[in-house]
Amino acid sequence: MNAAAGGDGHEDGDGDGGVSGGDRGGGGGGQEGLIPDRLLRKCCERALATMQDSSPQNLSNLLWALAKLGYRHDALLGAAAAQAARQMADSRVGAAHGAGGAAEGVRGAGGGGCGGADDRSQGPSHWSSQSVSNSTWAFATLGAQPGGEYLEQVCRHLARRSLLSRFSWQHIANTVWALATLQHHDAEAMEAVEQEVAARLAKANTTEAEGGPDGAVSHRRELPSTSGLRSQHIANLLWGYGTLEHPAPVLFFAVRPIMERRVAEFSEQELSNSVWAAARLALYDRQLMDVIGDHISAARLPYLLPQHVANLAWAYSRLTHAHRALFDGLVARAVSYTSTPGALTWQHLTNVCSSAGVFGWRYPALVDVTERRLAACYRCYCGGGGGGGGDVQPLYAQQACNLAWGLSLVGSCSPRTWGQLMELLGVAVEAQGGVEELPPEALTQIYQAYLNVRLDNPTVTLAAGVPGLLHRGAQVWRTNNARGIQVSAFQKQVSHTLLRLGLRNQMERLTDDGHFSIDMAVEVEVEVDGDADEGEERPAGDGRWQQQPQLLERPQRQLGVMASEHLGEVHDWITPAQKQNPYDCTSRDDTITTPEFHGASMVTPHLSLLGAAPDKSPSPPTAKTGGADAVEAATATAITAAAPIPATDSDAATTANTTARARLLGASAPSRRRCRSRLFRVAVEADGPGHYTANTRQPLGMGLYRRRCLEERGWVVVTVAYWRWYEVSPAKRDLLLTELLREAGVGELLTAAVAAEYRRRVD
Repeated sequence: MNAAAGGDGHEDGDGDGGVSGGDRGGGGGGQEGLIPDRLLRKCCERALATMQDSSPQNLSNLLWALAKLGYRHDALLGAAAAQAARQMADSRVGAAHGAGGAAEGVRGAGGGGCGGADDRSQGPSHWSSQSVSNSTWAFATLGAQPGGEYLEQVCRHLARRSLLSRFSWQHIANTVWALATLQHHDAEAMEAVEQEVAARLAKANTTEAEGGPDGAVSHRRELPSTSGLRSQHIANLLWGYGTLEHPAPVLFFAVRPIMERRVAEFSEQELSNSVWAAARLALYDRQLMDVIGDHISAARLPYLLPQHVANLAWAYSRLTHAHRALFDGLVARAVSYTSTPGALTWQHLTNVCSSAGVFGWRYPALVDVTERRLAACYRCYCGGGGGGGGDVQPLYAQQACNLAWGLSLVGSCSPRTWGQLMELLGVAVEAQGGVEELPPEALTQIYQAYLNVRLDNPTVTLAAGVPGLLHRGAQVWRTNNARGIQVSAFQKQVSHTLLRLGLRNQMERLTDDGHFSIDMAVEVEVEVDGDADEGEERPAGDGRWQQQPQLLERPQRQLGVMASEHLGEVHDWITPAQKQNPYDCTSRDDTITTPEFHGASMVTPHLSLLGAAPDKSPSPPTAKTGGADAVEAATATAITAAAPIPATDSDAATTANTTARARLLGASAPSRRRCRSRLFRVAVEADGPGHYTANTRQPLGMGLYRRRCLEERGWVVVTVAYWRWYEVSPAKRDLLLTELLREAGVGELLTAAVAAEYRRRVD
């Protein structure tokens, strides 16, 4: 999702660029049509003929004027870019020998669209900061590529400290905006700008704090302080870095206090662009997001355009910052735009739906308007007319995948809606070249949506869509799971604690169908009473009566790392949002070496926590070693695992009517006959920050469905939240994990499992 913000090249200018997903933005100054095209063409031809005699000031003024008039003369623009590149290269040679342009660099505002007397004082080939800024802004506004040589010279100006220091706030912001609009990324120049902005703000804040009001006034004469930095400049800077995806944490945290204090000065577009850029760069500050969300909710909702709504929703969901009041307003605003034909595009609607789905928030009004628009689009596809007042827009493949994914996360994708989406998705897929042209992200989303919708509608046969779509999605999904063996330090700690409790476990164990990788899988065969006939009812462990479940068979396909074994080269995982939580990850080159299970030395001290105690010590087990080759072989096996696509009535009929917890509780139910063995399965999930909202620690929609999917596959899920784990000392984590196991309702079964493990080792 893209956004754009433009700045006016004129010193007094205040122009806004367009904000549009995927659009260039930064349109002209609204002066189109003031001069007849014939006259403009003649002027451009004359300027082209005398290009070699043009000074930097005249050249930059010419380009600026053309951009304001919205007139594009490609021959003139090409010649101007070449002339400017030559002059800029020459102007840097003598820049260090004088202070020319310094006064212009701190003027702040005023002076019109020309470079001023500074150009003349430095000779015919000197390019001032204003000339560089205006010319680059003009090329970007006209959508004309000036060529690599010109852009390289601009970046060399920015990268040289002696030249960059002469740029005013507006010059810096406009130049960065223009480079981003032209999609020219120069890491050295961007880093120089980031450091320059941070240094100016730090110096201004220090001088004002030490000198008081008088010091602040004196300081502003020497260097542009925060009073010269406008909200548009901040928004353009952030948008530029976000568009180029250049990391800018120093810049972000330097302007953050200004944004908090002066949030009311930002326009709706500037707020939207700033938050969008922060989310794109994974730069998060809880207080700032709250301040912006509160301000928009209280005063700006009636003025938000559809693109602002979509950008804000996307950004808050990308940063997983839950602000319910803001989302309530954004959804209401989006719904209100559906009554205006053409106002709310599919991209806008998809962004809002998928963003709400991230948090698991269901908005009936949003679902209703989405279903109605989807139905109109489907009728149009079937040849029956849209029935929507002519507002029937095409639905693209990526949008259909996003929409299905978002609706499925809140249980709002009915079989009918799913069928319509699959039909429209098939049309879009064929139009763009077939299933093979869909990116992995889209395939992953549509297959995850399929799993979620099937979970909500187990007795319904879902539409499969275009041939090969779901099979391709399943392949990508399983491949990602099988190849994504990434073990965090947090996960290792929980695994070791399970071992101390006497519970052997497998890290990153794939489910039988290869759909999910379990953080720590505990699988123990325990002896349970019972020889009852299938279907006979008997009391469960919690006192409730339920149907006796069928015997769970030990899976044949396994992938993972036994916590009591050694696995070499198991790489860790880390995401930008989790880099502030070093406890949650370890180095990617870290090699896992976990302790061996040593019988009573590990079990005895902890059986009392579960209500059991051994009477003698078992012999130590023999160590086993598993290597990366075994994991790789198991990965290949897991990838080829078949899954029912689409779901059929017979598949639905075989789905167990009881939950995973009920099945396992039934395994330990008192029997009136004799003992037999059952497989006991628990999925212990070490959930780091990426599984929760960043500010309220609530589980995200994807995590809630993952839990349900594991339970549907016969696993009891025990969640170990990262904040609960690190709130207690290491000495108390055994007790915490035992408490979490009991909260999940599996304490009694774990007691039996530990006792069975103990007896097995004694025997």
